[in-house]
Amino acid sequence: MNTAKRLLLVLLIAPITALTQTIPLPEHPRPDFERSQWQNLNGVWQFEFDSLNQGIAKKWNEGNSSFAHKISVPFPWGSKLSGVQDKADIAWYQRDLVIDASWKSKRTFLTIGASDWETTVWLGGKLLGTHQGGYTPFLLS
Repeated sequence: MNTAKRLLLVLLIAPITALTQTIPLPEHPRPDFERSQWQNLNGVWQFEFDSLNQGIAKKWNEGNSSFAHKISVPFPWGSKLSGVQDKADIAWYQRDLVIDASWKSKRTFLTIGASDWETTVWLGGKLLGTHQGGYTPFLLS
C-alpha cells in the first residue's frame, strides 16, 4: 500500500515539474496584444558563438548545421539564466519549429522582444529580415 501511494505522488508531481521547467516565462509577453493563437518560442535553443563572423560563409543560415551549445531563451548569453557565458560579440541561435496547420493561410508575425544591436532572422533558410537597435523589440511578418 505504501508503494502505491509513493508511485501516485511521483506521477502527479513529475508532469507538473516538467511543465514548469519546459518554457521559461511561458506567459504572453504583451497581454495587450495577445491573440487566441500564438506560440511562445522561449526555451532551449541550439547556440554557437561566431567570433570570426564566418557563419554566413559556412552557410549556418541554411539551418543545416549542428551547434555545440544550448541556450535558454529568452535570456541573453552572458546572463546566468541563459546558461552561456559571454565569449564573443556574434552568436547564432537555431531551433526547429512546429507550426500549427491552421496557420497556413493566415498572416503570421514573429516578434523578438529584445536583441542587442543587430539581429538577422532566417526561417527555413530564407531571410526574413534584419533589425538594428539596442535591446529593442521588433516584429517580422
